[in-house]
Amino acid sequence: MGLGWAAAAFFAGWFLSPLLTAPASPGTLDNVAAWALQGSGKDIPTPLMGLYVFRGLNPCFLADMSYARAWNPKERSFIFDMSGPGVHFLDRALPSAMRGEFANTSPTPEVSGRYVQRLMALMRHANKFVMNEEGTRAQIHPIFFFEGFPLNYFARSLIREEIELHRSSVPFGPAMWKRVNYAPPSNATQTDAVYWLHPVATRKPGGAVVVYGPGLRMARRKMVMSNDTSFFHGA
Repeated sequence: MGLGWAAAAFFAGWFLSPLLTAPASPGTLDNVAAWALQGSGKDIPTPLMGLYVFRGLNPCFLADMSYARAWNPKERSFIFDMSGPGVHFLDRALPSAMRGEFANTSPTPEVSGRYVQRLMALMRHANKFVMNEEGTRAQIHPIFFFEGFPLNYFARSLIREEIELHRSSVPFGPAMWKRVNYAPPSNATQTDAVYWLHPVATRKPGGAVVVYGPGLRMARRKMVMSNDTSFFHGA
């Protein structure tokens, strides 16, 4: 009985541990170059490397791909944790507050970013990206708890998700990416549930972070529309 209770307590502690620490704000939108793209995976050689603002998916705000991990050069894959520190949420923002260019492209529960982040943390939700040889498209495999968890194999057989490269309409501007979903069970037809990753900052080979004006302005518009500046004080 003692060992059983100890094991249960250990599991409960592990399961609930993500709730013990709240995500910390890395900085403001006024000093993106000082904090963006500094994660341990910043040197992973993937075309997806960059800081992006989400459009069409709420209450997600920014994705900093420098926090990718587990790079596998043979299959051109890496893992990206969806509960942070690379994904930033608008803490108090509700999906219904987002309209126009930031409207959701699929039905979304009316839950604020604060609780979405905690739910993803409890599930240890991550995505595994497997790039094609050209670096223009990646398959996305959802991961819950850990990569070998049986539910992940079921999810991969049921859900087809990909992300594809879209060149910027601005000459010499960085590329944006389009996330596409397919209708199960055949997974042969794209659905309308797409969202976009618009570049806010990129990282030069020497390590310098370059902020992209149109993407930064889009991030500001999204934050203002959400009426939530709790995560980026002073931005």
